Amino acid sequence: MKQCCRLLLWFLAFLLPLKFGAFAVSPVTTSYFPEDLFSWAIVTWPGQSFGIAGGVALLLAAIAWPMPKISLRNGSLGIALGFLVLLPLAALPGFLRASCAEYPILTLAHLAGIGCAVTAFAIAAEADEIFRKGFFSAVAAGVLILGVLGAQQYFTGFEEQARFLAEQQKATGAETLYSQALTGRILDTRIFATFTGCNALAGFLLLTIPVTIYTISRWSLRFEPRKWSKLLFCGTAIVLLAGVFLGTKSRGGFLTAILMAGGTFFLLPLRRRWKVLAASLLGCVILAGAWYIGQRGRGFGSMAERIDYLRSGVIVLCEQPLAGTGWGDFMHEHMKLKKLPGTEAANDPHSLLTAFASQSGIFGLLGVLALTGMIFFVLFRRFKSGETTDEKIFFAALLWGTGAFFVHALMDMDWLVPCSMTLWGALAAVGAAKPDSRKEAPERSKFSGYGMRIFFGAAGILTVCFAWNLVASEKAFDQLIAATSAAQPNDGQVILLYQKAQQMRQSSPFPAWRAGDYFLQHRQYAMAEQFFEKAQQLLPERSSLHYRRYLTARARGDFAAAKAHLEAAHKAFPKHPDYQPEQ
Repeated sequence: MKQCCRLLLWFLAFLLPLKFGAFAVSPVTTSYFPEDLFSWAIVTWPGQSFGIAGGVALLLAAIAWPMPKISLRNGSLGIALGFLVLLPLAALPGFLRASCAEYPILTLAHLAGIGCAVTAFAIAAEADEIFRKGFFSAVAAGVLILGVLGAQQYFTGFEEQARFLAEQQKATGAETLYSQALTGRILDTRIFATFTGCNALAGFLLLTIPVTIYTISRWSLRFEPRKWSKLLFCGTAIVLLAGVFLGTKSRGGFLTAILMAGGTFFLLPLRRRWKVLAASLLGCVILAGAWYIGQRGRGFGSMAERIDYLRSGVIVLCEQPLAGTGWGDFMHEHMKLKKLPGTEAANDPHSLLTAFASQSGIFGLLGVLALTGMIFFVLFRRFKSGETTDEKIFFAALLWGTGAFFVHALMDMDWLVPCSMTLWGALAAVGAAKPDSRKEAPERSKFSGYGMRIFFGAAGILTVCFAWNLVASEKAFDQLIAATSAAQPNDGQVILLYQKAQQMRQSSPFPAWRAGDYFLQHRQYAMAEQFFEKAQQLLPERSSLHYRRYLTARARGDFAAAKAHLEAAHKAFPKHPDYQPEQ
């Protein structure tokens, strides 16, 4: 039983970067749901499906291994419980003021899946030294495969995408088949591999490259001559992973790497003049990068937007410190506070701290800071107590990776990526674990082993059931989207699939929204208005719904209602050029 569970958890660790790089808590769109098993082996799996994997992993761990002791010195279990208990509790205040129940439900399911997976890995590592060693090998193998896929995308994938678009345009005779944004995404040459975006991939690589290189160096010791095998193994991995990292063209990723490298250098026991020289060099590199971005790169538009997100988040926290604005409502507050012109309205503030602080208040902020502090404290304590140089290098790699990921998560949406957040906790928890075979007999815990098994088992089962229902309802919504995009529209089928999707997830406004868009596109304005009204009952503060109701009211000749909805849209999003009051 233990051997089987060990293999399954290793397999999950291997699959993390290959299958769970999609964003969770994204109810507006759906993932790809293929019909055949072979396609499932290729595509990235739905973000919300990770709760199924995490819950099953925790259930298996609770059955197969003895429960770890509860003590202040057990840093591994402390990190695991931080993800399983502390982080969801820190998110709970965000339920109180949320205007739409869909977002807090998805957020809780996302955090529960992560917590279950981290705890499962920690339980196994605390009791099983074989699992602990194999875990890092499984992670390294998955990261290497990810690197190969990223390189393949760079050398052949982008060219194939551009050729496919050109062939479609030639076959249809149309100059533009997709929206400008979608066409730009298809022709974009920034590596994202199995992840939803290039920035998410960059954050993941910052987390995993150090421990992957360390693990590969351990692999190389099995081959003679060791010196040349280590050079070959590590050199190849560094070239591959560093090349993919550079291919993401992630400005936040590059800045994080530069800052972490500079910080590491300053911690070394060197003379002051070398540190002054390093500081000067670091400043020159940053300035040169800024010049390149401004003159030759993509500019500072997205960076300015992120600063604007941060400003809005601070204002929201100051105005609503106890419970925040509620999960999913940062967008509504930011649209009112937005200083920059344009149509961009982010669902998330692109920052781990800002997301929790603005949407769950001071308790959310303190929860994230406490968890982060726990990770760094435990790993630093193990680093200081390391008995060998090899052990110190190992924990230095973990500290660098987890620290770099946290810095990057302050400027991007890494916290919404299941595999990244899971490995952020799992690398620390498994690395800090002290299996029973290496230490004295554990003291008897206050809670019996049976009580802990029941608690962890129940958490796993509830998370699996929760995630299963979410994935099933997402698939029903995906069928609705396919029906509304069909070449030969069928009103009856659209209504039937809407009813199915809405019944499976009654808290979601997006099935009604999608059906409303369908009828608006086909100029059935009365039907469109009915669906938009249903959607707005579940999502009352969304400006784009007011604007759609303005369009339907104007098309039906109800100019008074049209004026009221346009004014409501402008009040909710004053900077949007389409929502300006009519003269």
